[in-house]
Amino acid sequence: MPKRFIPFLSIVVSLMLLSCGDGGYKVEGDTVSYDYWTFSFGPQKYVLYDADASSFETVKDWLAKDSQHVWYKQEWIEGADPVSIKADKEPLSHDAKDYYYKSTPLHVSDMKSFKIINIEPHFLAKNKDYAYTEDERFKIADYKSFDRLGYRHAKDKQFVYYNTEVVEGADPKTFKEDPEEFSVGRDKNGIYEGTHRIETTSPDTYQHIGYGYGRDDEYIYYEGHRCLDIDASTFEMIEAIWARDKDHIIAKGKPLEGADTASFTTVWYSAYDDDQAWYDGEELPGIDMATFTCESSWAYDSLHVFYQGHLLEGAIPSEAKMVRDYVVTKDAVWYCAKLLEGVDAGSFEIVEEPHQRQTEVFDAWDKSWCYLQGKKVCRRENVDR
Repeated sequence: MPKRFIPFLSIVVSLMLLSCGDGGYKVEGDTVSYDYWTFSFGPQKYVLYDADASSFETVKDWLAKDSQHVWYKQEWIEGADPVSIKADKEPLSHDAKDYYYKSTPLHVSDMKSFKIINIEPHFLAKNKDYAYTEDERFKIADYKSFDRLGYRHAKDKQFVYYNTEVVEGADPKTFKEDPEEFSVGRDKNGIYEGTHRIETTSPDTYQHIGYGYGRDDEYIYYEGHRCLDIDASTFEMIEAIWARDKDHIIAKGKPLEGADTASFTTVWYSAYDDDQAWYDGEELPGIDMATFTCESSWAYDSLHVFYQGHLLEGAIPSEAKMVRDYVVTKDAVWYCAKLLEGVDAGSFEIVEEPHQRQTEVFDAWDKSWCYLQGKKVCRRENVDR
């Protein structure tokens, strides 16, 4: 299944920070905070509970450190070295051993050859081993010639890349990204959608639809492949990857086997009819439709809990608490579909929305740690002091 985790809370936090004014750090007695202002919620004050006020130092208005920690704004950069940390262009920083995009380590394999290509709107960098995005690295064929090629594409002398993958068969010398549909590109050989060459004999009539779909004056295409089982004249999109023609429900370019066209219902990437349920085109196994409930990311019946199609082993709905992107049972805690290691499930508690607790920068805690979106952000003892 593709990596398509889009946590609810991350959307909320992004909206909270929309139209954010310039921020800065403030030390008041023993308390250190990161303060800024937003149109949505006015002044925001995030206390850095682990900060040592006596050794606290502002590097830039978006980067700070004390004797043991480094922060990007209010986010702790886990593993960053306060002695050698330096600010690059926001939001990039580095220490003696790694670079950091906001609070995320890039795991740079060779610091000496690391070169920034682009920071906004999409971060891209390279060294002799890899190219780097804000949260992933990928192999490239030639360090010297590797460069950005539009909004979503890059190239070296051997390959064209879409996001982090090679566009098979694309010609680096003649390839150009479509200025309106960034997933589409053209070269002397043809037209491409994402990493796939479109099997069209009429490239001038090809139109991008979305979610991997496209069409020309005769056929429907999915990820470049001609969909011979789909009637193009009656084809219409439903939602996300789901579509239909006069005879079929369609998922990812193929008729969805067994789907009932009359009762078929979609909820973003989830879908169900009277007898079955799916996520991202894949059937959810063992579902009891009599007790089945489906939300945008969650699906569950009397015995199973799924997060974006992933079964959470051991989570029983009647015993589980599902709040935002967390699932909590007496023995375990998950964020999205990831089982959180080292969490004390017995004392784990989800707190209010961050904008309702303007002095906190966490959304959950257990007896030892506070968490934000499943990541440790500060020690509980420093919040309670």
